[in-house]
Amino acid sequence: MVHHDQRNAVVGFGVVGEGELEYTHLFEDKVGVVCHRSHPLASRSSIDLRSLQGEKLIRNGTSRLLMGTDASALVENSAFYISNMISLIAMLEAGAGITTLPQLAFPEHNQNLCFIPLQEPDVVRRIGLVKARNCTLAPAAQIMEAFLLKSLRGGEK
Repeated sequence: MVHHDQRNAVVGFGVVGEGELEYTHLFEDKVGVVCHRSHPLASRSSIDLRSLQGEKLIRNGTSRLLMGTDASALVENSAFYISNMISLIAMLEAGAGITTLPQLAFPEHNQNLCFIPLQEPDVVRRIGLVKARNCTLAPAAQIMEAFLLKSLRGGEK
């Protein structure tokens, strides 16, 4: 699974053989719909795929999270693709369409946009640490790994 995600997420770990990576799951980041506050969908507390039919979807770099779900057709038929977050936000603020983003990617301080959790299909982005299996981390990386694991599992805040 880690090997597959590594290739699809275009993260450069170099050439790694099967079974040479170790993945430690940290948390999940729920995907939702982002739209302008004046959009008719903005008043909803959650949204399902059927509600998105006929909407102008702006595809972005995280839209691939929807591939392989019931939302694949929505992504494949998107109006256009924007890879740059600043441009994506500008288009959403202009009311040019809607998009999907993981909640942690949503600019929560933006007064013009809102995030609506996607319920059907339920899609999450998995966040974790990936490291080479039989290699010792540098001391600074060991400290960082320990800090992250302790912080995210209820230790230090």
